[in-house]
This record gives sequence, structure tokens and C-alpha cells, in this order.
Amino acid sequence: MSSKTHILSRLTYSTRVAKRAQYEVLEFSVKTRGVCVRNTSHANPADHEYLVTVHNGIPIACECPADDRYDGACKHRVGVAH
Repeated sequence: MSSKTHILSRLTYSTRVAKRAQYEVLEFSVKTRGVCVRNTSHANPADHEYLVTVHNGIPIACECPADDRYDGACKHRVGVAH
């Protein structure tokens, strides 16, 4: 991957997901197994915390229900890619 290629260009995601990744307050912390993403926009942020797996700099999976249920990357993966 060239240094000019942004990680986001390697993901497929909807416009809705992109907007949510931008306006929701996501906090990130690096863990041994990936990046923990907490959505502090919710009243109970601890209930909205998911691990994103990153491989070769690309967020390839998330433990959230949406990443499994829908086509394309979830807002947590898009947030990590930003």
C-alpha cells in the first residue's frame, strides 16, 4: 500500500456509517488484541464498547452486532481507520 493511500479507501461502508463515525463521540484505546472503541454518546458507554481487530493497519473486524449483521464496515472500524 502506498503512503498516499488512505486506510478508508480499503474499506467498504455506507454514507450513514461514515456520518455516524464522525458525529458520535468515539474513544479509542490500544489493547493487545486490537483497538477498543467506546461510544460515549450513549448514556451507558460501557455497554457500547467493542474490540476492533486490525491487520496490517486495516481494521478488518469488530465485535459489535452491526459488523456481523450488515454488509460493509461498521462505524467502529471506520472510526479506527480515520
